[in-house]
Amino acid sequence: MEPKSGTTARGAWKMQQFVAESEGQFPHRLLFEVFGDEKLQKFNIRMDDEVIIQFEPNARESKGAWFAGNRAYDVQSHDPRLAESQPK
Repeated sequence: MEPKSGTTARGAWKMQQFVAESEGQFPHRLLFEVFGDEKLQKFNIRMDDEVIIQFEPNARESKGAWFAGNRAYDVQSHDPRLAESQPK
């Protein structure tokens, strides 16, 4: 998805949402967001990358409606070929 940005009383912000799909017989999809230009640059997530995501699920209420999200605090590249070749 395309990055979103704006300005609040605290300053400028930037965020982007991504959809990840798990492996396995019955894969699941997860919508997660990366908040902050620094993190977006650091994580450098590209389409079809295999990644390991650490995220914080969150729910908040505003004016009687609930909103949920999964904010990533760490995203690392994952190459399954390297993981398979590691001694156990």
